[in-house]
Amino acid sequence: MAAARAALEAEVAALQRRIAALPACEVPAGDPAADPVVEPVAAIPPPRPSASPPASPPASPPDIPRDRWEQRDLSLLEGCWNLDSDYAVQDVHTRVVTPVSAWQMCFDGNGRGQQTLQFLGGVTCSGAIRSAFNAGGNLEIDDIANVACTNRSIIFRRISTCSLNRQGRADCVSRTVARPSQAHFTMRR
Repeated sequence: MAAARAALEAEVAALQRRIAALPACEVPAGDPAADPVVEPVAAIPPPRPSASPPASPPASPPDIPRDRWEQRDLSLLEGCWNLDSDYAVQDVHTRVVTPVSAWQMCFDGNGRGQQTLQFLGGVTCSGAIRSAFNAGGNLEIDDIANVACTNRSIIFRRISTCSLNRQGRADCVSRTVARPSQAHFTMRR
């Protein structure tokens, strides 16, 4: 029962992050209490046929350029990244599972940086990270040490292995060094 509840809470948190990332809709101007104005259909002119279809907007560049990834250029990480994740922690004493509500990693031009995780309930954890490309061309991000939290708890040190997906984002698997657990995350700007 507790495992099912934790899974549902993690899914709710993931859906809340997705909803928060959606663009806001513009609210129409005017008095919201007034009745809407309805025009007769005949008053709206028919659309004019266009000579050519409307131009599609230019494709946005990928978050991570493939050529720089393939060159194993750590400077491509420079700046801050938001992580979309199913990550949650479990207290080793109480067994309570708490999903992450926000996770960010910020890097310098040499692949070193800082990560911050915020959890439902207000606990924040942060610590140093370093990255390097391994022999197989995958990016590895190392927590370096256990990650300290504001409630005096820790997250056991993890090493994440990332591969570049077709959308130009890094898909990663985070594995705990001291214990057999893993989580998935995707890095995006």
